[in-house]
Amino acid sequence: MASFSREELQHGVNLALYKTPMLDQAHSIDWTEDRRATLDQARFILSAEAKASPTSAIAEATLQQAQDELATAVRKDSARSRTTSNCGASNSHTMAIHRVSDE
Repeated sequence: MASFSREELQHGVNLALYKTPMLDQAHSIDWTEDRRATLDQARFILSAEAKASPTSAIAEATLQQAQDELATAVRKDSARSRTTSNCGASNSHTMAIHRVSDE
């Protein structure tokens, strides 16, 4: 929660400078996307550039399983976020901003 004066609110407040729930969500999405891209790149390198061997098929299957697990986790988290966002005032993703009176 943060408090701002009338002047600050009239001028505009850059919420990007504050630790908000949206920042945490963005970090989570960034980590998930980095992980997905790394797994995808590893599978591509393995299938396109590495010589086929009995162990490369096992490695590719393991990478596919990791991608599937990550996709499942993202879907579950997304469903949980949609459920939480429908909770109104009890939503943990809400940031309250109060105006400080001039008195």
